[in-house]
Amino acid sequence: MSEKERYCGYKQVTDEELAKYFEGKVDGLIQNQYLYIDKEGPIYYFNGNEIKEAYLEKPKSKKDVFIPKNFEQKMAFHLMENRNVPIKVLIGVAGAGKTKLGLNFGLRALDSGEVKKLFIVRQPSPVGEEIGFLKGTKEEKLSAWFNPIFDNLDDSWSIQERIARKDIEFEAPAFMQGRDLQETFVLVDEAQLLTVEQVKMLGSRIGEGSTIVFAGDYDQIFNKKYAGDKNGLLKLVETFAGIPEFGVVHMTQSVRGRVAELFATKM
Repeated sequence: MSEKERYCGYKQVTDEELAKYFEGKVDGLIQNQYLYIDKEGPIYYFNGNEIKEAYLEKPKSKKDVFIPKNFEQKMAFHLMENRNVPIKVLIGVAGAGKTKLGLNFGLRALDSGEVKKLFIVRQPSPVGEEIGFLKGTKEEKLSAWFNPIFDNLDDSWSIQERIARKDIEFEAPAFMQGRDLQETFVLVDEAQLLTVEQVKMLGSRIGEGSTIVFAGDYDQIFNKKYAGDKNGLLKLVETFAGIPEFGVVHMTQSVRGRVAELFATKM
């Protein structure tokens, strides 16, 4: 599938097209697909039966300043809030907010009692040269790969306390075989660095009351091991698009800053 043919989870429509969709003429739409006329206007989605406006939940407190910064993030927020979709994919350039969205919504689910654990999976695969053997326990070795995740959070979440209580757990795909994740919010970070077999294995760990979120960037597939038909993230989107339990949003705008955006989109 070429880059232009990749399903991104949304499409721009005209007023006339949207009117036809509201009349029930929804041929060609994919379940959980988002629709918009212009980037400043309302966002709609197809729930499998009809077109509905994609309203976002109101902040639970004045301290909740985690809000969408552009229309793509609005769709991503709605997808993350949709409890009828347990398989979510956030694709986007570096700085688009994929990991931050996954972490914040995972912590929200943990705090509200929707889940009992936040489980973070990350492939320990470097970009470029290998750094050699890392000394220490498995946890100490993995910490080097998971520390960047905490850059997306502020101190108000008391992450270290939650880790100590085992409310948050980290793991690499290689150690996931045989796990049974019930009532768990699973965030799979750097999901573009997964093979088809690894994505299948991770998804088959998901039990009742659980949600799995894959966050990745097609443009950061630096290793031929994960390229083309061997890439698990690409295969997941191609295979699951249209399944009621699945949704995806491709974010093309970096919100990290102008410099990060230039490197993410121009090189």
